[in-house]
Amino acid sequence: MVSTLVTFSVPAFIALLLLAVVVVVWQRHRFLTRMAARAEKEAAQRRIPERPTREPRSALSTAS
Repeated sequence: MVSTLVTFSVPAFIALLLLAVVVVVWQRHRFLTRMAARAEKEAAQRRIPERPTREPRSALSTAS
């Protein structure tokens, strides 16, 4: 009885441990992918307003 329980519980424990590792790695990958996408989106939003507004050359030449 005990040997049968041990025979089935050890592979089941290993399988559950492996499943837990897979789930943790998958969730971490998903989290890091979301964070990278968010950082890229924020960087793109920051880049657009920081472009210097240059006046056309004709406006610069007439001012002097």
